[in-house]
Amino acid sequence: MKNKKILAGIFLLILAVLIPSGISSQAAVSKKIKLTPWLTTTTHGEVVVDITASIKNVVSIDIAEGKIKKTADKYWKNANTEKDFSYHKDTKTTEATFWARRNGTYSVRVTTKSGKKYVNYIKISNLEPTSERGEMVANITNVSKPDSKGNYTITVDYKAELTAEPEIFEGTKAGDVVSIGGRDVEILDFLTLNENYEAVSQRKYDDKVECVVVLPKNAGDFYDLSNDMNSYLVEDPTAADFGFVRIGGDIFYAYDDFEYWAFGGDYYVNLFDTVYSGVKLKVTADTFVRLAYADREKYGDIPGISGTDYCAIRRGTKELEGVYVYDDIDLHIYESYSKKKGFTDTVSEIVEIYSP
Repeated sequence: MKNKKILAGIFLLILAVLIPSGISSQAAVSKKIKLTPWLTTTTHGEVVVDITASIKNVVSIDIAEGKIKKTADKYWKNANTEKDFSYHKDTKTTEATFWARRNGTYSVRVTTKSGKKYVNYIKISNLEPTSERGEMVANITNVSKPDSKGNYTITVDYKAELTAEPEIFEGTKAGDVVSIGGRDVEILDFLTLNENYEAVSQRKYDDKVECVVVLPKNAGDFYDLSNDMNSYLVEDPTAADFGFVRIGGDIFYAYDDFEYWAFGGDYYVNLFDTVYSGVKLKVTADTFVRLAYADREKYGDIPGISGTDYCAIRRGTKELEGVYVYDDIDLHIYESYSKKKGFTDTVSEIVEIYSP
């Protein structure tokens, strides 16, 4: 009996030697991979996650939704391969970034030149649903005094980006007048892009047109002429030239400033229609404000302050070093969400929109 046990032990030892350890694709959590979200507070749209791997000779980094417990390729066939990663000699780390757009667990696999595979996971749970208004661009028109609890009430106008269906331009030529949402514009030019991404002018519309430059018959139909910034348009209506750019799909989006239109040329200023006006929302200390103009060394890659500080700055009752707040800035404003009550009138996040 003793000899049989010895023989059995020898047999198992031989199997352990002959069978390569890599035959099992079970993934153990690797401490060599660190996954760090940029934001852990409630946010909307997406969470940026930094990947820092203390691993060299990396050939691929794969990111997948869900918890994948094995390293074999067949389990990662639906993963996205991140090609934009770099090795840093000073820290001896390979670094990359990905965007989590839904709550849940994300798996990250790092593969080296020798075929070694390392896996780690991160759970994202701070993405909140977004209301229809949250997708729109907003302007704050008034900030109240703080109430007894220190909360503020902001008055908001919501705007949707002005668009035009391509059917509006079909069969037209330069000099024709068309109606955009009941407002007449004269077509000045049709622009396409050549193989060098340079703007090329043509007189008639066709499916290759990427931009339609127009002149409003009445500048006040599209611009607030009471604003000093636009007052010159009254004397010089030709300065109100703007156009519609095809950005994917079959919809043209309105953009201002077409003097240097082309990829890599001048930037554009979006044009909007007001959809909701005078909406009142509550801002608290728990409201997070992402700043467009702030000292990133002081406030981080996503500079942010509390909603109450932000409102105090807008009212002129507070200043914060390195924070620059402009009253006319465009924003995304997100209302907090409750599973029981749905969207509430309390703001969970304000995101300032950077404009060069």
